Amino acid sequence: MSQMITRGRGGNRHPLPARQFILDHLSVAGEDTILNMHRAYKVAMEALARERGRKTGYRIASWHSFYSKLWQLAKDGKVKPSGREIESEEPEFADWDQRPVRKYWRLA
Repeated sequence: MSQMITRGRGGNRHPLPARQFILDHLSVAGEDTILNMHRAYKVAMEALARERGRKTGYRIASWHSFYSKLWQLAKDGKVKPSGREIESEEPEFADWDQRPVRKYWRLA
């Protein structure tokens, strides 16, 4: 008697998993910020949708979900902060006394 294998419940199944994208991106880029990785992820997902001839694009993981995946990889010891940090240059922070800091991540 064979068992039927069904797809697990919950979660959004992306054709390009965020965890794998982060690892692949960092292996090529060396180091990058979470914001830049998420932007690159969006571009990669849009390109994949066009490549597959989809009329609508794939649902992209939210920034928070992407951030959570990065922290899970850090907890697993696969990525870590590189030690490089820069102040944000976004215009909305121009009049702030202390701007938010962007941390760079790399493979462990």
